[in-house]
This record gives sequence, C-alpha cells and structure tokens, in this order.
Amino acid sequence: MNGHVDQDVGTTERLLYWGSGSAPSWRVLAMLREKNLDFQSRMIEFDTGTPSLTDGHRAHRLCAACIHGYWKRLAFDRALMPDETGEHKSENIMALNPRGQVPILKDGDAVLTESLAVLLYLEQQYAKPSLMPEPVTPRVLQLALESNNLHQQLLSVLLTKAEDPTFSQVPTKLKQELKLWEDHLGSGRYLCGDDFTLADIAVGPLLLSLERQKAAFERFPKLAAYIGVLKKQIVPA
Repeated sequence: MNGHVDQDVGTTERLLYWGSGSAPSWRVLAMLREKNLDFQSRMIEFDTGTPSLTDGHRAHRLCAACIHGYWKRLAFDRALMPDETGEHKSENIMALNPRGQVPILKDGDAVLTESLAVLLYLEQQYAKPSLMPEPVTPRVLQLALESNNLHQQLLSVLLTKAEDPTFSQVPTKLKQELKLWEDHLGSGRYLCGDDFTLADIAVGPLLLSLERQKAAFERFPKLAAYIGVLKKQIVPA
C-alpha cells in the first residue's frame, strides 16, 4: 500500500516520526504522499499533561487566537503550549535529533531532520514524479526556502508573550509576510503556475494551518483562492 502506513505495520525501512498539528511534519507527510512512498509512522505526543490538546490542533489554537479577526490583540494562555516533558524530548527522539524536534525521517541508513531538508532529499532521491520541474526549478527552490520567513512569523505569534515589548508588532509583521505571499501568486493555480511543486508543499501546510483555525483572508484574495486549491491537494496532518 502506498502512503501512510499504520503504526508498527509494514516492511519498509522508511520511518517517519511526526507530530499532529505540526506544519513541518505536514510538509513531509505531503511529500511522501506525492512521491507515492511507503513508510512506517510514529506519531509523537508534544505534551503529557494537557488532554484537551490531543486532537491535532495543539499549536494552531494559539495562532488562531492571535490572527482571527485580523489579528486582534489577545493575551495567550501559556499553559496551552507544548511542554518540555513531551515525547519530542524523550531519549529516543533526542538521540535522533538533539534539538528535540520533528519531523525526523529514517530512510534506510539515512536520518534526516529539518523539514525542508527532508523535502529536498526526497526530491533528489526519488525523482519521479518530479516536484521541481523545468524551467521553474530556480523559483521552486527560492520559494521553498523563503517559506522559512512565514514559518518564523507563525512561531513569533505562538511564542511571543503578551508582556513582551515586541508583542504588539507580531500581528503587523505576520500581515506583512502574508502580503508578500499574496504578491507571489500569479494567474496559475499554484505558486509556480499550474504545476504543483515542492514550493507548494513547503508553503501550503503553513497557510492551511492558519485556514483550519478560521483565520481571515479577506484582504488576501489570491491566498484565499490558493488555500481552496491546496485543501484538495494536501491531506491534513
């Protein structure tokens, strides 16, 4: 069977550690699906003492609190953040990635961390179907790496405390970042025209994570339309 294999099932040497609600994990899950690659799945828990956050929306609930209604300034409940005792800080995960982060992909003898690195590895190692088609390969690379800026803005939303002097700047910076992505979209269905590429896999989960929490995109009509297309292309994590 191609795609996501149930936990502890399957004969493939490909193993993915990932977390529900994690946009970087979502990237790798989407890439494996697009490449039609079998893999074993290990979904890790980010926290041990907050049962209400086990439904796949851990981090993004906080993000929604900040961005819904054009990022109305709200104080965050810090208790909702993943704690330092979660499975991502376990001895097993730390041995694979000392940063204590997922996704982690084991592919035979190779162990890869950092979601964009995993995407590039999978594209190089498993060329068909190609997600970096000519002649748009340079633009695909640029946008894929540029997605780190959007990710950093989302992390700022999640991690900046209400008492931090920079807290009031976070919503404005996020809106500015989304405006840049609005401008990146042309007349095609995807970031690089009508072909679904690695750039869409890098950016899509970040935008979909906002959309699933009912973030307002009325000021960004191209992004709103793009998200509608992505929802049919990328399976949620």
